[in-house]
Amino acid sequence: MTPRSVGIRPVLAWSLPIIFAVAGFTPASADELSDLRANNQLLQQKLDQLAQIPSSGGLYPGGPANPAAGQPAGAGSFPRSFLIPGTDTSIRIGGQVALTAYYWLSGGPANTNTNLTSPGNNGQSPAAPLDIHGQKVGGFLTPAVNVQHSRGHMLSMSPRESQLQFETRTPSAWGEARTYISFDFNGPGGNGNQLIQSGGTNVSNNLTPRMLYAYGTLGGLLIGQANSNFRDADAEPEVLDFGGNVGAAGVVRIAQVRYTMPLQNWFLGGSLSVSAEVPETDIETPAGQVFSDSSVNALALPGAVAVNPAKTLYPDVTAAYYVTRPWGHFDVSGVIRDLDFQDGKFVSKEYVGWGLHVSGDVKPGWFGWSKDYFVWSLTGGQGIGRYVNGSTNSGLATNWTGATACAVQTTGCVGVAAGNNVIARPIVTFGAQAGYQHHWSPTLRSNVNFGINHADRSSNLLGPTRTATGSNKEVVTAHANLIWSPVSFVDIGAEYLWGHRVTTGNIKGDVNVLISRMRVRF
Repeated sequence: MTPRSVGIRPVLAWSLPIIFAVAGFTPASADELSDLRANNQLLQQKLDQLAQIPSSGGLYPGGPANPAAGQPAGAGSFPRSFLIPGTDTSIRIGGQVALTAYYWLSGGPANTNTNLTSPGNNGQSPAAPLDIHGQKVGGFLTPAVNVQHSRGHMLSMSPRESQLQFETRTPSAWGEARTYISFDFNGPGGNGNQLIQSGGTNVSNNLTPRMLYAYGTLGGLLIGQANSNFRDADAEPEVLDFGGNVGAAGVVRIAQVRYTMPLQNWFLGGSLSVSAEVPETDIETPAGQVFSDSSVNALALPGAVAVNPAKTLYPDVTAAYYVTRPWGHFDVSGVIRDLDFQDGKFVSKEYVGWGLHVSGDVKPGWFGWSKDYFVWSLTGGQGIGRYVNGSTNSGLATNWTGATACAVQTTGCVGVAAGNNVIARPIVTFGAQAGYQHHWSPTLRSNVNFGINHADRSSNLLGPTRTATGSNKEVVTAHANLIWSPVSFVDIGAEYLWGHRVTTGNIKGDVNVLISRMRVRF
């Protein structure tokens, strides 16, 4: 008997006499009481059925039995999993322990938390110290010298790439239900921060966990946080650098609802997937970037700005077509996003951002090298912003510097204080990357790869200061590595990274780093 039915019986026992009394019924005969008991028993059986939880090895209504049911402990339905006692669910617990060391030959970050910065994408390369030596920008502005350009030679080490992973699979009438959740120790916000900020590594290195993925699937339906449907992770090169290459399609992890359907009888087969992903309006202003989920008061804007002009109204919508073949795979995807720009007063603008992506891998099989492969991807669009993965990309550029005071320019209300003088334009952005992996032996492999991220921003909108040092026109990265796997679950590698950035004002900066990492998976 279930707990719910235990509580229902006393209620029925107390309520039936009251109902009879109110209705004016006379005491029931023996036959009537017998019928009542029979009906009550049938009702109880229904309640027990509705509340029933399948026992170990039992069936979900209409669903297949778990093939691991009844097997010895540890025999789950997929590799390295075990059956949770009393259920049809198999679970796998995994992860890795990793330590990465960065020896910065040039372009290293300022003295700070040694877990903070990656050399590649979303790290130091897009923020490389600029080589400023008295040159003018726009013919009149001379930026201040960046002393970090001359002192960026340092060593840092971090275990933040260590992970915990949990995966479950459960049979059901609608197909196999799966869940996946994983964490690393690079939080919060992917900054590798310590729990005790004042302590740092001089006392201890108490890193905070960060959720990476958390999603569930049932048949073709996926909900939760996963890679964007616009991204093709199978076409990205293997690197030791935690930041990775620039130019890849984004977003790496994003909340979404996705549906995938097989197309066996269509053209080349493969699968078609569509998703609705959490939106974000990303705007670049003369004082810095503004996002719909950020505090605008953190910008260096004149006065206090109480309203964040980046607004979200509709989800980003993506579609992707993915095909696998013995020689590799290819993927084609697209995204449409709504970019809403409102200051709550006299500026209300709405733009449509869009992007396209094509990628794949090819196994040439030449010279008998069956494990070697090429990877490649091309991504571009207008107002695409974060869908070319990079922390410095935005969908819109604007001359907005604060809340407006009037709709049309008048005496005493001039410049961008007047709503009709505020201009915003979608930014044209493209990214590309390519790589090749070669296996020297069954346990030794190398990767060489290259990535580029280019964005055309208007210097007239952003102003000379932002154009000179804060806004990137182009970021390039290249990696070369050697990785040894003495056993299948251990990687020991060394890598060289070169990162290069060019601001909208054509000032350049470089990063040169030697990277070493050991990783043990479990």
